[in-house]
Amino acid sequence: PRGDLPGVRHLPVEPRPHSMPVMSHHPLTATVDADGRLVLPADVIGRLGLRPGASVSLDEEPNSVRLRRPVEQLAKVYVEPTSRCNLKCRTCIRNAWEEPLGDMSEETFGRLLDGLQAFDPLPSVFFGGFGEPLAHPQILEMVARVKALGVPKVELITNGCLLGQETSRRLMEAGLDTLWVSLDGIRPESYGDVRLGASLPQVLENLRGFREIRRRLCDCSTLPEPQELPGWGLAQGLLDQYVAMERYLVDLTLRLGDDSCSLAATSLGGYKKADAPFPPPSLASPS
Repeated sequence: PRGDLPGVRHLPVEPRPHSMPVMSHHPLTATVDADGRLVLPADVIGRLGLRPGASVSLDEEPNSVRLRRPVEQLAKVYVEPTSRCNLKCRTCIRNAWEEPLGDMSEETFGRLLDGLQAFDPLPSVFFGGFGEPLAHPQILEMVARVKALGVPKVELITNGCLLGQETSRRLMEAGLDTLWVSLDGIRPESYGDVRLGASLPQVLENLRGFREIRRRLCDCSTLPEPQELPGWGLAQGLLDQYVAMERYLVDLTLRLGDDSCSLAATSLGGYKKADAPFPPPSLASPS
């Protein structure tokens, strides 16, 4: 079989062969009061935005009960800042589009900010879509303005080509919590076959630069343990069938040279400056 699968993206890869991401658990304790009512921890109630009289659904399992967030609450907002992209990947749906490309206007983004403030609690925000977010000329300001609202988690996905040192630094200062990097191959030949106009060595060099800037600006001690991503079991099954692919993935991650990051995502950790514009974030990431 081939050494990689162009259609498989965002695979969480640990820097040690055959290692498996583990779900990071923070123990929580609920109590039963004198009236027999279950009392949840205050931080859980606040995080779920529960108010007196709120109704939530429970899923009963053999040895546990799962509490669902109220359906009227918004958990995450996906924002496509631009439909433009700096690449012309063979597999991209944009190849079949006949619609004009463009960027989100300031007016539209302003309405988005107004809408976000109407939610309690605030949802997380993910910058992505069919375009390359870093191609928007105001993307750094957009990230900073969303984070300034108090949004608990701000994420952004990129192909990594435009991730220069200045952009990396400003993303961290803006308060970005998680950066996702999309790869369509783990060797230059197969990567270039799909990502027309991109160079895998250059993207990896950008990631190395990002890593070094993160080490200087961020408190990496705040990074959590790796967490299991949805679909990892399927991805692991595919990797088991393609031994060569797994070998190349491990080698590629080792060449990045950082135990605290993976090819799936890179968490930023808490900004160290005393005048930091945002508190040390709590991140959920395999990085």
